[in-house]
Amino acid sequence: MLRNCCAALLLMQASIAMAFEERTVDDFAPLASGTSIEEFDAEIRRYENDCLENSFSGSLGQRCFMKRLLWTRELQRIYPVFEAELPEKMRQAFIEEQQAWEDTLAQTELLAKYLIGKQFNEPGTMYITARAKALDDMMTTPIKQRVTMLREWQQNFLANQED
Repeated sequence: MLRNCCAALLLMQASIAMAFEERTVDDFAPLASGTSIEEFDAEIRRYENDCLENSFSGSLGQRCFMKRLLWTRELQRIYPVFEAELPEKMRQAFIEEQQAWEDTLAQTELLAKYLIGKQFNEPGTMYITARAKALDDMMTTPIKQRVTMLREWQQNFLANQED
């Protein structure tokens, strides 16, 4: 009886896991496709939750945290468009400001990894997943803020410029 119960449970978990499809960054619609920031974030959260439910609490959970990658993709999409729309006299200033922001982001990541390592310093797959989630959450915030700011600048300021 116990053997049949365990076999049924394993079969059920396997069928649930088979229904889940892991996604890549390219599988998510870009923010520019008419999706609001709230809808974009909601889709990421749904995927993350679904992925975690199908990771069986192990180190596979690391693959579920894609917010940072997706917001980085959005930054890489908006940056050249915004830069191209700037008047020539402002373009170099923007390039230098963006480089300074990227340098700061790199330093922030070093500090975040150190702090997360201190917080989740135990061995085991649960802590691997916890570290991955914490880093994804911490590093998504400044990237998302940057994308939001560039979108706002593009929509509000460049639309009204008179060179």
